Amino acid sequence: MDQRVPGNLVLGIASCLRFAVTLVCPFARHFENITHVLEKIPGELYSYDRCVISWYPNSPRLHEAMVKMYSDIFTVCITVMRVFKNQKGADRSKFMIYFRALNPCDIALHKVVTQFDIRYAELKREIQLAREQTAQRWALERKRDGLLLPGGMVADYAWTHALCRALIASDASGRWLLLRPEYTLWKSNIWDKDTASLWITGNAGAGKTILVSTVIEDLMDMRSSKTAVACFYCQQKKHDGRVLLGTLLYQLTRQIPFLSPHFPTFDSSINEIPVLKASIITLQQMVFESIYLVVDALDELDIVTGTNAASDQYGVLSILKELAGIPGLRVLATGREKDNIKAVLGPPSITITEDDISDEINSYIKDRVRLLQPHISSSTPHSLYHAHAPHPWPCVFVKSPELQDDIIKALTEGAHGIFRWAHLQVLDFSNGQTVRDMTERIRRLQNGLDMIYN
Repeated sequence: MDQRVPGNLVLGIASCLRFAVTLVCPFARHFENITHVLEKIPGELYSYDRCVISWYPNSPRLHEAMVKMYSDIFTVCITVMRVFKNQKGADRSKFMIYFRALNPCDIALHKVVTQFDIRYAELKREIQLAREQTAQRWALERKRDGLLLPGGMVADYAWTHALCRALIASDASGRWLLLRPEYTLWKSNIWDKDTASLWITGNAGAGKTILVSTVIEDLMDMRSSKTAVACFYCQQKKHDGRVLLGTLLYQLTRQIPFLSPHFPTFDSSINEIPVLKASIITLQQMVFESIYLVVDALDELDIVTGTNAASDQYGVLSILKELAGIPGLRVLATGREKDNIKAVLGPPSITITEDDISDEINSYIKDRVRLLQPHISSSTPHSLYHAHAPHPWPCVFVKSPELQDDIIKALTEGAHGIFRWAHLQVLDFSNGQTVRDMTERIRRLQNGLDMIYN
């Protein structure tokens, strides 16, 4: 498919061949079949080629039909060449040219014309089918968006993920988890029920959300027509089970191959938890070979009371555990270790310790406490650093290496494995304008998240 023969070029060659044969060959009328076939092939070939490449690039059946048509062109060229040349490449006599033009060539070209007509009809059917599937897909996507988006069923997962990536010190952040055997087994192409769920716990502020963003980035490289990835970041008292499952389903449907006939139908019942769960399972069984679901901060999921028991935290936990038991489906979740979560998911697979993340917190602090460059004014709003300079945000700019060392030392010694504490302290120090301000902030540095929040 990379080497294409434009239809107008084939048509020009056919016309030149007709004119040359008419001049030099007394048997020109016997070559009408040759020129007829050469003129017939490019009729709609060019426009169909553009249609396949531009409109339906993901349709393998259309590509296959186009390959067969180009094969027909090649067959015609070989057939015509053998009228004038034998198998050794020597010129044929006029008698043999006349004989092959009358009999073997006519028979061969008749077969080509027949096959071309069949291919042409197949291609028309495939394009019509692709048009119908595309129209149906667009209609279903509009219906999906109309039911899920306006009703608050889809959370803004992309913004939270982008914010997390902006906070990390380097692309190496969170790599310690990617090397853990528990994670590599969970991610493995070989699905196993015992390793299909991964629950990661840690203290408040330990960087679980940053860790989830690293996992998502790692999984994104695996996405394909057979592998899908979806994520969700829970926020305190803001999201319930419907929003969680609705957001995951929305992301999965956006990854379905464009012309797949298995795009789910949507109606008003999509707001119900069991329908959302069943839709995710259907996608795993009908469309994808592997689905990776990543959920952050399960402990912050809002508990919704009412007639639908499956919409509360406990019901959602059970659903996530059930999804991890579906062959090909994997679930990774993070959250603080709470009794109600442990009662459903069991003991945690990995518990984040200070040793796991201390190096990354120190790297973050050293990256964000910087010497003030001559071209940057200390009075420039920090929001402008983020908008107009390649500096991350928040960032602390100081004028002396001694003060830089003092701030880094104070923050690295006070973090104690709490990434959130380090981030908030950097944010606080970024508001300092003078050396005296910075020194005073070091003196009254508070340990623990509660003190900072207060």
